[in-house]
Amino acid sequence: GHQLLKLIARSLGLATHTYFDPFFDRALELMNFNYYHATKSSLAEGKLGCGSHTDYGMLTILMTDQVPGLQVCRDKTRAEGEREW
Repeated sequence: GHQLLKLIARSLGLATHTYFDPFFDRALELMNFNYYHATKSSLAEGKLGCGSHTDYGMLTILMTDQVPGLQVCRDKTRAEGEREW
């Protein structure tokens, strides 16, 4: 996790070893892989989906396959009808 943050800082032209330090005072490195089926969940078929949710942590990396469905909200402080997706 820390190595990835250093690479991100370097790619953004930031201080590689110190930029993210104030934001992380204790280490918790967790990696989670989810596969989102293009169809609805079906327990009988072994397809367990993940409903609407908010990702947690510092970084989310997504690999897409051109199947629509993912929405990223730019500003959740705005009213639902005024949000940009």
